Amino acid sequence: MLDRGLSAEKLAELREAHRDTRDKRRADHTKAVVLLASGWRAKDVAGAPLIDANSVRNHFRLMLAAIRYFFTILQRLPIT
Repeated sequence: MLDRGLSAEKLAELREAHRDTRDKRRADHTKAVVLLASGWRAKDVAGAPLIDANSVRNHFRLMLAAIRYFFTILQRLPIT
């Protein structure tokens, strides 16, 4: 839904700019523009992270590995 007048190509460029920028403020502005142009309400944009699906999966895998490691170490501790 591109009701804010941005083409799919421009949205793709903005998403790439968001991903590549290290300036948090600029990234937040870019994120707001992308989400508003995609049909989100301003109220919904306020707390939305713009995270790539692969990043979400990677974060989940890393967290799961850390939890497994924790329980492996916990299992090896002697009980006194």
